[in-house]
Amino acid sequence: MESIVLPHIVSAGIYNSRVAYKGVKFSRKRTAKLFEIELPVQNSGKSYIDNESHPVQNDTIVCVKPGQFRYSRLPYMCYFIHFVVTDGILYDILMHLPNFISIKDKTGYIDLFKAIDEHNKPGSKADELMIQSCIFNLVYMMNNDAASQVQSVNTNSNNKQIIETAIKFIDENISGDLTLNTVSEKVSLSPVYFHKLFKASTGVTLHDYVEERRIKQAVDFLISTNMTLTEVAYECGFSSQSYFSYAFKRRMKDTPRSYVKNIYKKYDL
Repeated sequence: MESIVLPHIVSAGIYNSRVAYKGVKFSRKRTAKLFEIELPVQNSGKSYIDNESHPVQNDTIVCVKPGQFRYSRLPYMCYFIHFVVTDGILYDILMHLPNFISIKDKTGYIDLFKAIDEHNKPGSKADELMIQSCIFNLVYMMNNDAASQVQSVNTNSNNKQIIETAIKFIDENISGDLTLNTVSEKVSLSPVYFHKLFKASTGVTLHDYVEERRIKQAVDFLISTNMTLTEVAYECGFSSQSYFSYAFKRRMKDTPRSYVKNIYKKYDL
């Protein structure tokens, strides 16, 4: 049986951009170093995670994973909890959740966030136990809502054609702008509905699909051309060489150059 590793709580509470960012339209762009779970308390602004964006809505949980690039269009106010977990069942579930999850029991989520904030005190074993319990309950609810989100999408023949059109557009524009908004607009669907439809039909998010296709093309370029990493990165649609190298290593478990060298050795190229 897979192990259960307890998370390490870093911070929890209520975030208000009007306090942190006065007179600023966007928050600082950064790469998340831990799990960041947020429940907006008002419908305003927009959240950007990697190549996906979503209007800030108080019926949607935001689930940011370590290594994801994120920022927000302000104003943005939310309940939040930031924690570290690097292995086990909790980690695996969180890493496979969508970045944005439509929720059913908003009051239940709010109660959990409030309980975590209330018991986030140093030195108390009982409070620590309560927080751990709340986090597991929170992730359980998120996982159930994410599953319902996928099941609610009717993947009929019309939807199949929509996905085929979207994939054709992606393959023909792999170096271009392939954000959720761009691709959903191509097939005349809202970003939220298209996200659900694409995940239900392919088993992966649009971001993961696009990244996988881009890295596959990058491997072809690295093996068959003398292009630099920067040239490959931009030719395959990555925003920078550093992000390309990061995404490549995260998915392929090796650096681009090292991966290609091993291919050369394996097949005596």
